[in-house]
Amino acid sequence: MLIILASIGIIFSVYILYVQYRLKKNKKYKAVCDLSNRFSCTGVISTNYSYIFGLPNALWGLMYYITIIILNDPLLVFSITLPAVLLSAYLLMVTMLRIKRYCLVCNASHLLNLIILIYVLIK
Repeated sequence: MLIILASIGIIFSVYILYVQYRLKKNKKYKAVCDLSNRFSCTGVISTNYSYIFGLPNALWGLMYYITIIILNDPLLVFSITLPAVLLSAYLLMVTMLRIKRYCLVCNASHLLNLIILIYVLIK
């Protein structure tokens, strides 16, 4: 099950990285997940909050999900998932309170991190 959940996360992360790449090439690029001004992946991804230590959050997410597949052990996965969920909570608060826009793919990734945490806790 961890492999399936992490694979979904990889898909989310790769898509967000793709959107960031397209935005760098064309500032007017509109992603499929841009439903309105308020529900806009590009509106969130184009902010400074989409980077940590100079790297895109989606790249950190990609490394996180790949690590889950490599570890494939609930106890070890818990040790990296708890910080991931805390970071997700912070990023969700930033989108709600500062950016005031919502990235549906990013939010799906945050929810996925919580699902992974719950899964490893009950295992």
